Amino acid sequence: MAPAARFLHITDTHLKPGGSEYKLDERKVDVQLEPQTREIALEGGLERLAERLKDARARLDGVIFSGDALSGGTPGGDKLLLELMLRHLEPFGITAKQIVAVPGNHDVPRGVAPSSQDRYEQFLAAWRDAGCITPWIDGIDAAKPDFRDHILLGPDNEWAVLAVNSSNWSHVSALPKNLLARWADIPKALAPTDAVLRKTLTDELDSLSRYDMARVSPAQLAAVRHMLAQLPPPTRGRQLRVMALHHHLRSPSLAEEVKPFSDLSNLEQVRTFIAEQGIRVVLHGHKHAARVHSDFIESAASHLPHKVLMVAGSSFSASDHADAMRLLSLTGLPWVPTLDIEPIALPRQGLGTAAGKSTSVRLWSPTDSAEEAPVAIQGTNFDEVYARVVVAAREEAKERTLIVQLDLSDFTTVKRLPEGYPTKLRTTEERSHWLADLVNWWQLPQSQLQERVPYIHGARLHNYASNLNQIDRVRSLLKTKQTTRAIALLVDPSIDFKDVAGAKNDFASFCLVQFTRRDEGGAIYVDCVGYYRTQEMVQWWPINVAELLHLQTEVAKGFAGRPGRITTVTACARSAGVLPTHVAMPVIDRWLDQTPEKYFILASTLLSGKAMTEDPHGVLEEWLASLDELAEAATTVTPDGGPVVAIEGPARLAKYLLSGAGPKIDECKKLAGDLEEIARMGRTPPSADQHSNRHAWGERLSRLLRSCVTQCRAIVQ
Repeated sequence: MAPAARFLHITDTHLKPGGSEYKLDERKVDVQLEPQTREIALEGGLERLAERLKDARARLDGVIFSGDALSGGTPGGDKLLLELMLRHLEPFGITAKQIVAVPGNHDVPRGVAPSSQDRYEQFLAAWRDAGCITPWIDGIDAAKPDFRDHILLGPDNEWAVLAVNSSNWSHVSALPKNLLARWADIPKALAPTDAVLRKTLTDELDSLSRYDMARVSPAQLAAVRHMLAQLPPPTRGRQLRVMALHHHLRSPSLAEEVKPFSDLSNLEQVRTFIAEQGIRVVLHGHKHAARVHSDFIESAASHLPHKVLMVAGSSFSASDHADAMRLLSLTGLPWVPTLDIEPIALPRQGLGTAAGKSTSVRLWSPTDSAEEAPVAIQGTNFDEVYARVVVAAREEAKERTLIVQLDLSDFTTVKRLPEGYPTKLRTTEERSHWLADLVNWWQLPQSQLQERVPYIHGARLHNYASNLNQIDRVRSLLKTKQTTRAIALLVDPSIDFKDVAGAKNDFASFCLVQFTRRDEGGAIYVDCVGYYRTQEMVQWWPINVAELLHLQTEVAKGFAGRPGRITTVTACARSAGVLPTHVAMPVIDRWLDQTPEKYFILASTLLSGKAMTEDPHGVLEEWLASLDELAEAATTVTPDGGPVVAIEGPARLAKYLLSGAGPKIDECKKLAGDLEEIARMGRTPPSADQHSNRHAWGERLSRLLRSCVTQCRAIVQ
């Protein structure tokens, strides 16, 4: 992709007119060899860069210098640097107006008051008077300046480079007034006759009294804010903003610097400013350590952390000259901005230089400025992911798109309910058994409850439109190759989208599932993505995941595969469930498909009035527990999912009780009448929007269910 803008970033050159030593070689004998200086080395690097730009027929849109042109405060290094830049880069579009220069702590004189003309006289003469872009200067510039003097603006206003001064308080004296008047006399008092010692003491005391403080004044931040507000908007998209200053916001290396004010004194104020003004890249020097890293800044202006790229430039040295300058290329403007960062080396004279390894950094993210963007959760621990899913569905992903990916090494965790799942089942065995029964029921190819629940997942997958086994088709597709066509549908428009007598048919939240084959490390994995139009995440999601694992296992059996990643995508995440009944077809209805013999056992137990063996006793307790759950669920608003009320189970048991005989027949007839009424009420519930009717219906149903529990316990006492 052709760059929309290309810059050269230079920092900490430390030059002086007489030459600043650049000791490439160990010269133990003085035989009057040619000098080795930083000035010669830098010029060689610029010459080679110019050759490369010429060969590529490329141009530069700007040069960004982030401070410390001078060496030891010696005047003239800044003008020398500017002259070198213009001499070698002018043929490629660089004039003084395309150069952004900020002062470093070595570019301001020592002992000079902050915000004074004397402090910036040399810097301004070298850069601003030549026509370069320079920062707003405390004490010198107007409170509301013209942005053209301090911001380099790109064509179509797509990008802007801001110059910021962080050196206003560099090398300032912090002596108390009473001590200041006597400070200069201390060396004379300590070494009245030793001039050499007196000079040493003077230098050391001077060093003790000065602080190299990094700070961006609030007045400067206000001025920059004013200028940014005056910038003409880009013709399309968002403007990409770059800030150049001398000092770092975060240390670019692990090296420890033990001194006062090693960082910006008002760092958080500057960071917040960066976030609020949408600055995406910060260029700096000072530490002589090259690094590219991202920072995330939280601010009151946005609920999302602001991502900013920190680009630290290094100062070339004899031991490290491979990263002396940086060529920065912006691509993808305005929609998908990316910054390519290539180190530029200083060559030995006469020799070539290998191209440095370029770093490419995306300056946008899928959720840029989109607080309503889909929420994504990914993890390798089922319990951890579930806990995060529950919180997200209640907070940032509520009623919104939620994408969850599980990349598990141990799939047995999916076969039991996760930690924190709301259920009255206590033991791991009970929880796993309940989940397995429920998953197996939802995956039945046929069900006696099909008329009531026509969207049972297994029937749609194994017998779609009464003539297509979609799982067999998927298995066949993936057996020999990778394909994106291994999709199975659970929605049938010919059935699900029709209105019946003015009422819309309900249909499953589980809409489709896609399987993909992944050959990795000598193994075959079956990954799957399940799509849900809405999904209750607290109770339904773990069951959905267990279903997807069941389907993966079925598909993978056809070619010695194994389950892989599981991803769920829901368009509307909810966390409304409070009881397992809300996500499960009631167990006493599922008995019709899975264990119909339990109705006969239960009827016999009730008619005889006693639990004759351990198995009938277990069946009875399972029945009573289900009635208790239904009684609790009856008065709760049903989330989108399975029916709350058992219908077929109570009706079937009522028939058995009425057609049987035994010592408890009279009690059983009364119980059968209540069970028939429960089934009748379950078939005609008020709609959820009829709040008063729905509440009264639920209260009556709950009383009936609890009455049945009491009657059953009384019968078998």
